Amino acid sequence: MNQMISTYCGIIPIIARPNVGKSTLINHLIKRKISITSSKANTTLQCTVGIHTEGAYQSIYIDTPGIYKKDKKIIDNLINYPFIPSLKKLSLIIFMIEGTYLYYEDTMIIKKLSSIDCPIIVVINKIDKIRNKSNLLPHIKFIKDQIHFDEILPICAKSGKYIDTLLNIVKKKLPKGVHIFPQHFLTTHSNQFIVSEIIREKLIRYLGKELPYSIDTKIEEFYIDSFGRYHIRGLISVERISQKKIIIGENGSKIHIIRKKAEEEIKNFLGQSVCLKLWINIK
Repeated sequence: MNQMISTYCGIIPIIARPNVGKSTLINHLIKRKISITSSKANTTLQCTVGIHTEGAYQSIYIDTPGIYKKDKKIIDNLINYPFIPSLKKLSLIIFMIEGTYLYYEDTMIIKKLSSIDCPIIVVINKIDKIRNKSNLLPHIKFIKDQIHFDEILPICAKSGKYIDTLLNIVKKKLPKGVHIFPQHFLTTHSNQFIVSEIIREKLIRYLGKELPYSIDTKIEEFYIDSFGRYHIRGLISVERISQKKIIIGENGSKIHIIRKKAEEEIKNFLGQSVCLKLWINIK
């Protein structure tokens, strides 16, 4: 007689103020890049879902946009996240901070989390940048005094240090439940969406402070030819002709490097050769 094998599954939002390293963390947790990263604040504009399945355990991570002072309702909205109606409650929350200092947004999140009946893991990121490591233990004690957290774990998301420890903690906290996604699923987003995000990431990285905040990226063409090569046409929309000139750069230097770097990463993501063309449109 065969025994029933128990499976475990849960939704886990990663919550933090902007530019703490949520996207870098989720990419490490699912062992594949699905969320774009940048030193520019507010790079993540909408929730990105990453799925990590290992044997009987399935963790569904939500990379949330960074929480500003005005975003007080975002945690409320996550409690009944709509993309999986069969789960009415979050299984676990990862609250991410950095270094040995709590910002106003951090304290705002802590106050809100105190009223949530859900296991919470505090992840202290960027420990590699803490010059005086003796400040870390008093800081952990200070955080424990604010609210009851199930675990507090220092990590370095950029290097992946202690990510395996975090994965093991998450596995122990997952409730019993049927897996919602097939084992090979890594995200709920389409390849077109991720390709569009890769283009946006390169725009952010190579334009820096020159980047217009009103910029949009969209995939207008996406197909494979008979030789197995992807042909992709990306549209970059800006509001003014001056913004278009910034993206193009002198003699097309900026748009050339953006297209080249985006094409390289898209090729790695799709696992096949890519022909990427970029157009810039005035809205």
